[in-house]
Amino acid sequence: MTQKSDNSSDSLWHWGIAAAVAFGFLIYFRLYFSQLLVSGFPNAGTRAILFFRALIPDTFVQDWTADGKLPLGFLDRVPLWLAAAFWYGLAWWIGDVFLKRLTLTPLNRNVSSARWLAVRHPLAIALGLGMLSLTTFLVGCLGWLRQPWGMMAALAIWIAIGVISCLKGKKCDGLPSLSESEIENSALNSLARRFTQLFQITFAVCCIYYSISSAMAPIEFDVLEYHLQAPKEFWQQGAITFLPHNIYANMPLGIEMHPLAWMALVGGDHGWWWGALIGKVIIGWMAPLTAWLLAASLFEYCRRSNATEHERSYAMLIALGGAVLYLTLPGIAEVSQFGQIDAALALYVLATVVVAFHYSFGQDDHNQQTTVVLLGLFAGLAFAAKYPALMFAVFPAALVIAVKEWRLPIDVKRISTRLAWFVVAVLVTAGPWLVKNAVLSGNPVYPLAGNVFGGRTLDKEKIEQWQKAHAIPAVKDAQGNEVRFSWNQAVASLQQIAYKSPIPSAIFVPMLLLGVFYLPRRETWWWVAWLMVGLAVWWFLSHRLDRFWLPLLPIAAWLAARAILPLAKTAAGIPLAAVLTVGISYSLLYFASPPGNDPRYLVSLNAQRTDWKNEEFTRVSMSIGWLNENLKPTDRVLMVGQAAVFDVAVPCDYSTCFDDSKWDEIAKATSPADRIKKFKELGITYVCIHWGEIERYRSPGNYGFRSKITQPQVAEFISTGVLSMVETGKELGGVSMLKVNE
Repeated sequence: MTQKSDNSSDSLWHWGIAAAVAFGFLIYFRLYFSQLLVSGFPNAGTRAILFFRALIPDTFVQDWTADGKLPLGFLDRVPLWLAAAFWYGLAWWIGDVFLKRLTLTPLNRNVSSARWLAVRHPLAIALGLGMLSLTTFLVGCLGWLRQPWGMMAALAIWIAIGVISCLKGKKCDGLPSLSESEIENSALNSLARRFTQLFQITFAVCCIYYSISSAMAPIEFDVLEYHLQAPKEFWQQGAITFLPHNIYANMPLGIEMHPLAWMALVGGDHGWWWGALIGKVIIGWMAPLTAWLLAASLFEYCRRSNATEHERSYAMLIALGGAVLYLTLPGIAEVSQFGQIDAALALYVLATVVVAFHYSFGQDDHNQQTTVVLLGLFAGLAFAAKYPALMFAVFPAALVIAVKEWRLPIDVKRISTRLAWFVVAVLVTAGPWLVKNAVLSGNPVYPLAGNVFGGRTLDKEKIEQWQKAHAIPAVKDAQGNEVRFSWNQAVASLQQIAYKSPIPSAIFVPMLLLGVFYLPRRETWWWVAWLMVGLAVWWFLSHRLDRFWLPLLPIAAWLAARAILPLAKTAAGIPLAAVLTVGISYSLLYFASPPGNDPRYLVSLNAQRTDWKNEEFTRVSMSIGWLNENLKPTDRVLMVGQAAVFDVAVPCDYSTCFDDSKWDEIAKATSPADRIKKFKELGITYVCIHWGEIERYRSPGNYGFRSKITQPQVAEFISTGVLSMVETGKELGGVSMLKVNE
């Protein structure tokens, strides 16, 4: 009688929890789908509008084909995919050479490293990509970029090393195929198998989408300003040098080395364009690679020796679910299509976390030292991608080593040795960029720490402008004082992260919370701690842009994947089916026609490249399109205000908002004759002034604008005969097109 009563109580308790979880999801859906689809554009409607768009599939076809206004051509992406596939294959081969010697401490000695879901394989590719990036960097520093033989010789050396390593080993390991025994388990019911198959299909669809979208021509400002523009300039110069007019190009550019490598390999007059697109695909594929690493880490964790029976039985479901949760994040899809490097940085942050996790919880088989070296290599590669990785990867990894060793019997020599090996490994992968900056600019972390190290082109005004632009945002309190850390700001940031930001999917945050609090273990809190440290760094030390916490999403996805198990076990899996239907459907509909990206997936790349004459939407700005079509190869244009100049196909000079413009250098001349002479000395025949960008930079709370150019000053240049207005026959939208008079 008592037993029956206890069972009834347990049943009521479980149903109560299920009801609370369901209610929580409904509340979240109400908050999430009530947000604007495009922030600041109420006419676009709320996020819920995407479900209604699914009723009119013709609209998607119109988006993909530009409604028939541009030539179609999908097969022109094939060479890009083949080149990227070769790059990833070579990266896997190179990385495998290292991992044969830098063995990772396993979570379970009985788990075979030959499985396709062993973390060894995605880690090998990620490490190999890092080595290829460093190789390109060294080739660029040697000045061997303009001729393909420089990169070809470097790649030939890597191929030779791989062949020798393969021949000296017992066998040449290939990537194992997916075995049925890994997919199915006798403990799984038929519904769980169906969920596993659903995740496999969704994963494949997402990979196809990432391949198509990443092959699109770039449209995002930062990509056109320095992610692709800096490699383009390095390639044009034939070497990696200091660029005084582009402050961003002098930071670590580890991810941007992939486009640069292919610019060098393709060569010719159009090598910069096609090399950039191949590199953009390589960067875009890093998101599926991150998902693979995420799935492998979850699978190995769920199959560890002390895992529960349910974890072991549902390991494949949880692993694939984590990968799908990550790939269906709108923010990850967006930056991958744009060509931004945040998702690529996320790959190296996750690689660092996974290796640190193995170091902390792995079964010691005398591989602790090599694991520390591997940890340093990945943390260094993250740092070589972007400075914030110092706080997202390097410092937390060093802390993990210190805490791990501190828990053991104190051995100062062992602790110092392992930390020293970690630092050396970090310097192997990140050090070359620091040395390059120290040599070329006098500041190893240029343009950071200008007050400490100084740096080429850095003066007091520029340092203050940079620090102000990247300062923690402030609000005014009732007394008019600036406040940067307040309860209201914390709540606003929490709301932004939770449901206002377009980065999370419709189900990600509730699943994250459920995954954290469902049977939490010491390992769970380990991942939570790393995530919370990253978010604390974002809130207390950065200017709190959404994209700056995006590299932490793989950590959150690892935790969110844990929610799959309770949802699959409750009420015959109905809650999981309902959640997945809402979440995956919304994300796929978002991908089909992303509001912030270019959805013309079936339009030829050549049409996208020269797209500037359409009335509704143009990828290339009107001013740049006009310059490309009307200027001669002997002309040279000075761009003032506009720094996103990747598409400019004629010789040009430009500067970012932080850098000195040649306009101010010319304006120092007092007489019209001296100004014309200065223009001729610099080879400048045209001047393109983007007043809209200048006003945006000079607006309150924006970055500021280094140049002192004004409209009355330009009017004086015209009235004195130095410049004359050019009749373009097009409305250039706040842009002045001027010709230098003879």
